[in-house]
Amino acid sequence: MPRRRNRRRRLAEWKENLVSLLDKAAKNAPAGSDVAVIAVKQMLVAANSAYDNFSKVAKHASEIADESVANTTETVKSLTKAKKAA
Repeated sequence: MPRRRNRRRRLAEWKENLVSLLDKAAKNAPAGSDVAVIAVKQMLVAANSAYDNFSKVAKHASEIADESVANTTETVKSLTKAKKAA
């Protein structure tokens, strides 16, 4: 878990730095370039949303796999005990 938190923190810092850089570039850019800056910011929002959704799906899939392995292990144990008892 610490690696995941560290990754999220670094990603958040990177995003903040990029947004700050875009804001500075927009101030010094020629007129009309604000549309490009807005588009890049919207792209960042969409990318962050996609990353969050992917992370949630991956976590859910991992939980399902863990549960399946646990259930299978219990089934095999009970079958083994039943076979030994017979």
